[in-house]
Amino acid sequence: MEFSDIYQGSTVPYRLRNTKPDTPYTFRVAVRAEGEKTWSLWSACHVTMTMLGHYEWETCKRPHYAVSDQNKLASKLSAQTQCIFSRDRTYTCGQLLIFRIVEQGKPHMSDGVGLVVQPRQANEDEEMTINSLMGNGAFCVSSSGQVYINGKEMVTRFPTLTAGMNIMYHTEVLPSVDKVRVSVEVAEKQVTFDWVTDFNRGKLDEKKLFFGACFKYPGWKLSVQ
Repeated sequence: MEFSDIYQGSTVPYRLRNTKPDTPYTFRVAVRAEGEKTWSLWSACHVTMTMLGHYEWETCKRPHYAVSDQNKLASKLSAQTQCIFSRDRTYTCGQLLIFRIVEQGKPHMSDGVGLVVQPRQANEDEEMTINSLMGNGAFCVSSSGQVYINGKEMVTRFPTLTAGMNIMYHTEVLPSVDKVRVSVEVAEKQVTFDWVTDFNRGKLDEKKLFFGACFKYPGWKLSVQ
């Protein structure tokens, strides 16, 4: 059996990403005391697997985006504002969600990445997809670093989003049925807000959300994990 090193460091917890669901993985660890030069013997092997699939962008009804890399990478193709959302309501509150700016396009005031309660809203007799993450039912960080909660701009501001930057979301369901505590980290700066949501809309009993992104100009490439 061949092994490959996946982590070396002083932090004990480690999160392995990009694993395939229903696939067994075998792990072993070794330790080295501070100041020592030699490693311990390998531990006994531990075999485990995950039943959870990776996050994916939707693959249809978005003519201004191309999706690749197992639907984890979304690329903006045209100069028309359009949002793209997760394949389904796959983000469960309490998990970590990471957006990575793979390539940067020209910024626009309508750009943003974040979480959405419901990407489609009823409009008379039909449903229409929302075309902004800066309205009610959304929590987003804009490409210029502003934070918007239900359409309201917060005082806190992150650096402008650039290629290679991660936007990390972590949430916690609060005792109040309509509140979620959202922590966002960008460029080693972290803020936390309590987001008032409407979990009674869209069958959200299990406290799941969509994630989404909105860009106007081509050139943006955004991965999710």
